[in-house]
Amino acid sequence: MGEPHLANNSPIGGSPNDESDRELDPIDRAFLAQRFAGGPLVFGAISIITSVCILGLVPGTLGLRSGIDLWRAGCRRSIVLAGIATSAVGIVASVIGALLWGALLAGILLGRDAMRETERWRGRTVDACTLDAWHPDGRQVIAWPIVDAGTDRVALLFITTDPATDPIVTTEAIASAARVAAAHPTCRFAVVAPFASAEEAQSTVITSGTPCTIVHAPIELPQPLDAVSAFPTLVTIDRSGRIEFALVGARGDDELARIFSGEAARTAQELEAKAEADAAARRSSARLPNSPTP
Repeated sequence: MGEPHLANNSPIGGSPNDESDRELDPIDRAFLAQRFAGGPLVFGAISIITSVCILGLVPGTLGLRSGIDLWRAGCRRSIVLAGIATSAVGIVASVIGALLWGALLAGILLGRDAMRETERWRGRTVDACTLDAWHPDGRQVIAWPIVDAGTDRVALLFITTDPATDPIVTTEAIASAARVAAAHPTCRFAVVAPFASAEEAQSTVITSGTPCTIVHAPIELPQPLDAVSAFPTLVTIDRSGRIEFALVGARGDDELARIFSGEAARTAQELEAKAEADAAARRSSARLPNSPTP
C-alpha cells in the first residue's frame, strides 16, 4: 500500500500551514491589493449625497479610513486619492449640514417661544408714554402717545429691517395695516422699528407704498413692548392702556378690520365671559351635596 496523500503537505498529526504563510503569485498579490481601490470613492460619493441629511459622517469615515489603509498598503492609484478626497469632502459637508440644521431648528423653536410669549400679553396694561415719531409726510417729528384716551385704540406694527427677515412679508404687512387703519379713524396707527434708523425705517415704509407714522430707534418702550422679538408683530392698546391683541405675523384685511374696529376685542371679551360663567357653573355644581337615595 502507498503512503497516504496529505493535501496540506504536512506530516500525519501535524497542523496545516496558515494561508498567510504561503507565497502568492505577484499577479494575485496585485489583484488582492487593488480589488477594493474603488471602495473609498464609493463611500465618498455616498457621503456627499447623504450629507444634506446629516448621514454622510458614517460612509465618509469608512471611505477615509479604507482609502488611507489602501494607500499605506502600497496601492498608490489615483482612484484611491479621489476616494480619500471625496470622503473628506463628505465629512466636512455633513458637519456643515448638521450645523445648518441645528441653527434652523433652534430658530424655529425660539420663534415659536417668542410667538407664544408675545400672544400672552393680551390683557396686560401698558404704562402711558409719548414717543418721538416721524409724521407720514416724512418731514417733521411729532409727539406720539402710546396710550391715548381721545381715541378708541392705538395700533402698533413692530417691524425689522434685518435682511434675514423676508422684506416682502414686512412691506405687505405695513401696506395692509396702513390701508385698513385709514378706513378706521378711531384707531391710531404707527409703524415701530425698534432696531432701525430713521433712514432704514422710512425706506421700508416707502417701499410698501403707504405713508404712515414711523417710530424708529433709539426709543425706550414700556414693558412688555420693549421685549418684542418676532417680526412683524401687531399690538393694539385700548384707551385705558390695556393690550387688546398681540399677534405675530402678517394679517389679512378682514381680520385687521375686525381688530381696528374693536369687533374682535368685543367678541373675545364675550367668549372669555362665557368661559368664566361656564367654569363657575361647573364649580358650583361640583360643590352640591349628593342627593340621598330612596
